[in-house]
Amino acid sequence: MHKPTNQAFGLKFTLTSGPAYVFTQLPISIGRGETNDLVIDDPSISSSHALVYFDDRLGEVCIMDRDSLNGIYIGELPTRKNVLVDGARIRLGGVELMYQDTGYIHPK
Repeated sequence: MHKPTNQAFGLKFTLTSGPAYVFTQLPISIGRGETNDLVIDDPSISSSHALVYFDDRLGEVCIMDRDSLNGIYIGELPTRKNVLVDGARIRLGGVELMYQDTGYIHPK
């Protein structure tokens, strides 16, 4: 499980409830289960809800639903797989996160 951080560079996910999490490498698994990189303890989150990864073909950071019960929304639109842009509002079940790219560089 990843702990909240004040680290400056990486991929930052801020929950509307306050905590911010910064990651410096991909992939990032998100879910309720303890084995995820970002654990969100909420009953609307599946044990393995989503995966954030670098898509080599697109050259972009993306998010993918892992067949969760309550799905993923970017803004107000449901999605199964999507490119993440800086400032994106992501809703997983009943939990909303703000995504920020604070200087992540994917290793070649």
